[in-house]
Amino acid sequence: MRAACQGIVANEVDTVADTVEGNRVPQAIPITLDTDYMDNLGVAIIIILIINLGGCKRADSIWKCEFRGFPGIRAPLKGRTMTRNYHHLSRAERETIMRMRDRRISVGKIATELRRHPATIYRELRRNFYHDDDPYFRGYFGRVANDKAASRRVRGGKVGRNPRLAGRIVEHLVQCWTPEQIAGRLRLDEADPVTVCHETIYQFVYGVEGRQLGLWNHLPRQRKARRRRYARKPRGLNIPLANTIAERPKEIGERNQFGHWEGDLIAFRKEFGKANLTSLVERRSRYIVLAHNPSRHSKGVMTGIEHHLGTLPQTLRQSITFDRGTEFAAFATLKQSLGVTSYFCKPSAPWQKGSVENSNGRIRRFLPLDTNIAALPANSD
Repeated sequence: MRAACQGIVANEVDTVADTVEGNRVPQAIPITLDTDYMDNLGVAIIIILIINLGGCKRADSIWKCEFRGFPGIRAPLKGRTMTRNYHHLSRAERETIMRMRDRRISVGKIATELRRHPATIYRELRRNFYHDDDPYFRGYFGRVANDKAASRRVRGGKVGRNPRLAGRIVEHLVQCWTPEQIAGRLRLDEADPVTVCHETIYQFVYGVEGRQLGLWNHLPRQRKARRRRYARKPRGLNIPLANTIAERPKEIGERNQFGHWEGDLIAFRKEFGKANLTSLVERRSRYIVLAHNPSRHSKGVMTGIEHHLGTLPQTLRQSITFDRGTEFAAFATLKQSLGVTSYFCKPSAPWQKGSVENSNGRIRRFLPLDTNIAALPANSD
């Protein structure tokens, strides 16, 4: 009877072991029991209960077992394992590291004492080491290390931690600089070069401090809230395959020739009427032409383009790239009257005509959305 029970238990152990996350439990798990009279059958039963009720899993070549409901059982494991919920080093732990380092105790023993991974201690000593010109004041200090770590978690990121950098960014924004221009200039500053990307500046502008200062008013498009990229819905304009941007000759994209243009519409608030502007930018010279339109009807928009480009020689009006707005639906008339070939961007991809998009951002500084364009004199365009 005893032998039969042992065979059943052994089979059960093999079955459970094969189903624990696809790995096999080691053949020998050292168990410390509070009693001295457990035989082999009892040990096998305990192992089954540990696997079923506690659970064993493999992590970094170390078997980690949890013993829920068995306070008298311990399974010593070789190596160190991290807890499930990671938490930052506290000030008390950093002061312990300082004292043990002063006694020249190894990093491994410090990690064992704090129940941390050795990599955590190495990373702490590297990131929060205090550097000074005088070797006497150089070293790892618990309070200084804790302050350095806390400063990295300040809300607002790189700009929020540096008031001088924030002041320089605000100064340039007030001077009508774009975040891209500010980021480029800060890198080129010989006296105090700073590496900060334009996205960091945008996050600062739309952060808590930036909103309190109203910095979004100094951006080219003056949006109070950031808009998701590619958020515009595709238009219903049917573009022939020959007029898509994929069919546009490569030399146009290289900007080596004059006569290739980009066009877009600049709209204003509806309460001022239907008047708008057509902006045209020559790709190589960046020469800008603004045409006044009484409405958004495609025929009127094309008439304005013909009026301004018709006086140029044929070599200076070869092609023009639009987006897929319905105001450019009558593009075929430009081919008939001026011999200009029209190309269209992909849906929701206005960045493919970036020259006119950037120019519109500059124009918006002087002609914002609430401008009554119909009240401007006729010769202003």
